[in-house]
Formats: sequence, structure tokens, C-alpha cells
Amino acid sequence: MKGNHWPLAALVLALCVLSACTSSDRMMLIQHNQESLDSDLSKTQARLAQLDRDKAQMEARLEELGQRLSALESNLDAQRKDQARLLERLGQVEVTVRENLKSSQAQMKESLDKSFVEARTQSESDLRALSADVQRLSANQEALVGQLNKRLEAMQKDLQRFDREIEKVYTEVPKMLERAVGGGASAPAASGGKTYTVQPGDTLSGIARDHGVTVEALREVNGMTPGSVLQAGRELKIP
Repeated sequence: MKGNHWPLAALVLALCVLSACTSSDRMMLIQHNQESLDSDLSKTQARLAQLDRDKAQMEARLEELGQRLSALESNLDAQRKDQARLLERLGQVEVTVRENLKSSQAQMKESLDKSFVEARTQSESDLRALSADVQRLSANQEALVGQLNKRLEAMQKDLQRFDREIEKVYTEVPKMLERAVGGGASAPAASGGKTYTVQPGDTLSGIARDHGVTVEALREVNGMTPGSVLQAGRELKIP
């Protein structure tokens, strides 16, 4: 009997040992899993803490962005109000400019009309003064022409008197020479029937000198007086 129960006991003993070993491994596995779970839990908690910090930062950032957005909205409202005031001021300035422009145009038109009237009046006055000056100049010109004519007549008279004096000199000089040389003998008579046609620019004294006769003799033979005018084309008898 004892010999027959030995394998069974060995088998039970092996099963006990195997069961003990399996429990120990399970405990070790459970312990390892527990450590792994603790590590994962720690990591998860650390990750959650980091997420909480990130969330806090995001909330702070969102709050800052909200404040900035509120400031921007406030600035936008202020700019809109300023724009409205500027538009209103611009409208007032436009109305004022239009009114001033109308007033300036009216004043300019009035000033131009006044200047035109003044210029026209001044031009008419200047024209009258110019007309008076022209009339005065015409009168002065007529007076000057009269004076010049008088002076010309006086000069002509002086020339005629000068011609008479020259003729007298030419008449007296031969007589003085005759008295000085021949004791007053009469000059020889020229051949009769000789004539001379007066040319433009001739003078009685020049003709007498060219033909060797006196002016008096030339006048006497041609029936001329001291006041006679010598005309071109006339035939003179030469004594």
C-alpha cells in the first residue's frame, strides 16, 4: 500500500509546489502591474496637472484677449464718434465755405462792376483830355505853321533885299572902277540884238556878271524894276 501511494504523494507535492509557485508569480505580476498602474497614474496626474496649467494659461490668455477686444471695441466706438463729429464739422465747414464763396462772388462782382465803371469813367476822362491835347496841339501846330510862314516871308524879303544890295554892289563896282581907271569914261556899248533865255536858278546879277553888263543896264533894256521876279524861260535882251 505504501509503495502504491508514493507517486500520488509526489504528484500532490508537485501540485502544491506548482500552486505555490503560481501564486507567487501571480503576486509578483500583480505587484508589477500595480507599479505600472501607479506609474501610469502618476504620469496621468502629471499630465492632468500640466493640462490644468495650460488651461489656466489659456484662460488667462483668453481673458487678456477679451480685455484687448473690449479696448479695441471702445477705441472703435470712439473713432466712430470722432468720425461722426468730423463729418458734422465737415458739413458745417462746407456750408460756411459755400456761404463765404457766394458772398465773395457777390463782393467780387460788385467790385468788378465798380472797377469797370471807374475805369470807364477814367478812360472817358483821359479821352477827353487827349482830345483837348490834340486840339491844343493842332492849334499850336497852326500857330507854329503861321509863325513859320511869317518867318519864311521875312526870310524871302531879306533875300530879296540882299539880292538888291548885291545888285547894287555889282552896279557900283564897275562905276567905281571906271572912275578909278578912265576918269569916268563910259563903257563901250555891246553889240545889239543879243538875247539870253533864263534858266532855273538864274539870278539877274549872275546873268549880268556872265555877260559883262551891269544889273541896271540889264533891267533898263528889259523894262524891269528892282521888284521884278525873274522867271525861268524868259528871254532877256543883253545890252
